[in-house]
Amino acid sequence: MNNDYRMLNGIKIAENEMVEAEVTDIERAALKRTLRSKLNRRGKKGGHWQRNAAAAAVLLGVGAVALGLTFPAYATSVPFVGDIFKLIDKGSSGSGLYDSYKENSTEINISKTSQDVTITLNDAIFDGKTTTITFSIKSETDLGENLTLKGYPTAQKTSGASGSQKIIKVDEGRYVGIITATSFDHNGADSIKMNWDIDSIVQMDGDSMREMKGTWNFALELASTEQTVQLVGESTEHGEATLAIEKIIYSPMSFTVYYGYDISKEVAQEWNDPDIELSIVDNLGNVYNGQGNGGRGIKENSGMKWSMTKTFQQLQPDASELIITPTIVKPGEDGQTVVLDEIVIPIKK
Repeated sequence: MNNDYRMLNGIKIAENEMVEAEVTDIERAALKRTLRSKLNRRGKKGGHWQRNAAAAAVLLGVGAVALGLTFPAYATSVPFVGDIFKLIDKGSSGSGLYDSYKENSTEINISKTSQDVTITLNDAIFDGKTTTITFSIKSETDLGENLTLKGYPTAQKTSGASGSQKIIKVDEGRYVGIITATSFDHNGADSIKMNWDIDSIVQMDGDSMREMKGTWNFALELASTEQTVQLVGESTEHGEATLAIEKIIYSPMSFTVYYGYDISKEVAQEWNDPDIELSIVDNLGNVYNGQGNGGRGIKENSGMKWSMTKTFQQLQPDASELIITPTIVKPGEDGQTVVLDEIVIPIKK
């Protein structure tokens, strides 16, 4: 990099040869953070970490994810950013899944402080199945990158849940995140009561783990967004694998597909417990990005039987059909797949 700069220093460019180009918020943020770090090299106070040389542990069960990204341009005011849903999405997949979540969410703004670290629940939304919560973290000392909150939102009167978590760094000691919790027993529910007890903040660095213990406990009750349920009952199969679409629930910001699949014992063994993924387009050619919510099932002598859900981004208002294409995916590096016949579903809302 330094050599590149030395070469560029030898090039003379007239002012009228300069062409302005637009930059993204992310690029602008990275530049600001670099300048700030160069200008301010003050020492940092030590934190309350406990260091453990241990392999990374899955702290959230199914689909746990923690991302260590940095976007200080968004750190404009408490709670750091206006729309954490969109910020998280831009910082990870860029799928557009959360584009309409903020306007349909409930503002929470409840804070708890422990060990000089304040965690604030910013917004939350419940679609009848999955609860999505945005949060922000403010620390007197910088906590580093690659953070995960240990502790999971738990719904009352449920036998279990799955979900995911993502955290990004917006400035020194400032973070925002999003966490989802999909209840196995809430299917089109009108409301949900949840407890979220956080007992530590974990920072991963390769195979080592630092943990800051604390107590940040929250309780909340959310009403569901508006829901329209469409029963489907369509299926497709390939050899000894069958996928069935049970129903679709539409909400103002997304839609969720409920599906199940059966895979024979022979295929399950040959493919090392494969998954089935869904891709969706509509009759107008719009592609819908989504996020799996996990599920539950059984693996027995007769094979694998799973019930799953996947949430997709907001339905386009002029669409009249959804075309769902299931794909059997073999785990591992070879990426072997089998595409099943598509299922065409007329939209009924």
